[in-house]
Amino acid sequence: MMDSQSEPAAALPDASQRARLRRTRLLRDILARIGVSLAGFAVIGSLALIIIYMFYQAAPAFQAPAVTVTAHTAAQADEPARLALLQPRQSSHALIVNAAGEVDVFDPVSAKKIQQLSLLSDEALLTSATMSVTAGSWLAAGFADGYIQLLQVIPALTAQPGTTPVKTLFPDKKGYLLDLQGAAIHSLAVRATGDQLFAVAATQDHRLLLAAFELTKQPDESFTVQASQVISLPTLESGALPHKLHLSRNGDYAVVADDQGYLNLLDLRNWQVPQQAARVRATSTSINALQGLPGDISLITGDALGQLLQWFVVTTPEGEMTLQPVREFEAMPGSVTAITAESARRGFLVADNKGYFGIYYVSSVAALLQKKIPLSGSISQISMSADNQRALLATDQGDLVRLHIRNTHPDVSLSSLWQKTHHEGRASPDYVWQATSTDDTYDAKMSLVPLTVGTLKAALYAMLFAIPLGVMAAIYTACFMHPRHRERVKPAIEMMEALPTVIIGFLAGIWFAPVIEQHLVLFFTLLVVMPTGFILFGFVFSLLPAGLHERLSRGREALLLLLPLVVLSLFCVAIAPLIEQLFFAGDMRIWLSAQGMDYQQRNALVIGVAMGFAIIPTVFTLSEEALFSVPRHLSQGSMALGATAWQTLYYVVLPTASAGILSAIMLGFGRAIGETMIILMASSNSPLVNLNLFEGFRGLTSTLAVELPEAASGSSHFRVLFIAALVLLVLTFAVNTIAELIRQRIRKQYKNL
Repeated sequence: MMDSQSEPAAALPDASQRARLRRTRLLRDILARIGVSLAGFAVIGSLALIIIYMFYQAAPAFQAPAVTVTAHTAAQADEPARLALLQPRQSSHALIVNAAGEVDVFDPVSAKKIQQLSLLSDEALLTSATMSVTAGSWLAAGFADGYIQLLQVIPALTAQPGTTPVKTLFPDKKGYLLDLQGAAIHSLAVRATGDQLFAVAATQDHRLLLAAFELTKQPDESFTVQASQVISLPTLESGALPHKLHLSRNGDYAVVADDQGYLNLLDLRNWQVPQQAARVRATSTSINALQGLPGDISLITGDALGQLLQWFVVTTPEGEMTLQPVREFEAMPGSVTAITAESARRGFLVADNKGYFGIYYVSSVAALLQKKIPLSGSISQISMSADNQRALLATDQGDLVRLHIRNTHPDVSLSSLWQKTHHEGRASPDYVWQATSTDDTYDAKMSLVPLTVGTLKAALYAMLFAIPLGVMAAIYTACFMHPRHRERVKPAIEMMEALPTVIIGFLAGIWFAPVIEQHLVLFFTLLVVMPTGFILFGFVFSLLPAGLHERLSRGREALLLLLPLVVLSLFCVAIAPLIEQLFFAGDMRIWLSAQGMDYQQRNALVIGVAMGFAIIPTVFTLSEEALFSVPRHLSQGSMALGATAWQTLYYVVLPTASAGILSAIMLGFGRAIGETMIILMASSNSPLVNLNLFEGFRGLTSTLAVELPEAASGSSHFRVLFIAALVLLVLTFAVNTIAELIRQRIRKQYKNL
């Protein structure tokens, strides 16, 4: 007896054991709490680090430019006046051409002199000098007796060891007699294209001449040249006198700024029969500087009032050339004295007579930088290095200043990302995304508006497809379906979410898009007839006798719908060709084109259906759980008071579950915004800004997936892609925040139910 009574007592822990168990449980609780807290902080920290890294990569795109004076060399007392200050694009050297006929080649970083050439002959003074920086670097010098001399700057990559960087092309030191009348060459413009070199010259007596030269390449990468023809260009209208010259990259046209403030466009496409194509008023004062930009379409003019204008050389539908004013930039404080273009991008540097130095880019009318350089005298000449990081300034007093420029991403600004921009080759300002090209002089177009609109467009059409089907299916499954069927249907729909979106995108692009294209009218016929037919079937079903209605409604509604589904489908197949013939002239795609709507096979309609199919499981599952979680006493009490099932659903169940349904919709919308593979594989990836159902689009996610691996690290394209990722993050955050605020408000409204 004693043993049997002591066994239960022995099974219970004594005080020391209980204390030890309490300490063990306490330790486990502490460890679990620490582990959960660490995991939570790790998740939050990881997200924070991702966001910080995205900002770290995107922020440099908006860094303001900076200029530092690295050296200042004062002019010597007997130093001749400088005619030109040049930095060839394909060379690491800089050149100074002075009035004494000397060409000094030096290192722009160390100022070490490398070569010196003398161009003077028979005491003919050097009066002008210019350089071509396209298709090789060519220097042209004009003399007071009508002669010119051409010089070639040997590219650094092809220069042989021990060779001089600059070579004269005419063996005769006197050069080539351009003007038979012997007038001084006042200004020059030169361009080389293929095996030809063109030079346009303005003489001291205000005549315009065009010379064409044949180039022959030698084994040592040098050229020999011989003149083919010299012709006179048309005299400027209204007695205007030529002041500044510009010649296009391939010699198709020349632009002459005259002393009356006009720009004169000369059509040289048939260079043997040149003609004046246009004369446009550029300013009410004198044009002090004329500079072409890479790409050969844009021109920049600067006048005595400090005004800066951009012009496009465009060809009309009739084939005529003309000049089109594009934008006016922020003016310089003083009179513009010099303009030079950056290499391989649409930026340019400007100087004025008050010693101010400006940095501009064509996508922004505001100056990126205006800084006064401490100099004696005004800046008369500017040259820019090939890497756009070093500039040389020369003053009218003969001083030479070397600058270091930090201007990494001038093509990225809030205006270029979010406002319409007038790009080269386009008739009007527009939102354009076209970030890459094989042309080194290509003007990257990186507006985020087409990508953002494309992302929202895809999400909108996907939700228009997914919300009715997902929410209605959830209502029927949670409130009307037989429990036995619900246990089978709900997991089956949830399994749809496991289907990879790459498979959905592949099927949508390869199979579904061609089917929709061939049966477009049938699709819209089904879209209209099916809901209407089911509503009519439901109305007829409600008129059946109560007993029959009760027997057929015990969970068999879905089976009953198979009959109208088959009948309505066959009906739509039969009438679709008749509808297309009657209303769309036999082909709906051709009819849409006639209405101004371009039909693309992979369009927003295909994306809406495919992505909606992928989102339906999310919307359905969360909505069904919200509806099924409504307390039974609410619906049962409503029906006990005489309300029908539909009245109970509308007035009791839906308001109570509305917060959960809204969460389901917003989560589906968030997933649609972040979807990548379906958009990438089933859309045309055309960056269009419209809501046209029959045209494609380009989304933020697909752009990131395609272009980020190809973008050069640290480039403007690379930075803008990170900005696009931040925009995507902000969109998702905004959608979730708005959804949470609305959900909390709805929950507060119905919390007493």
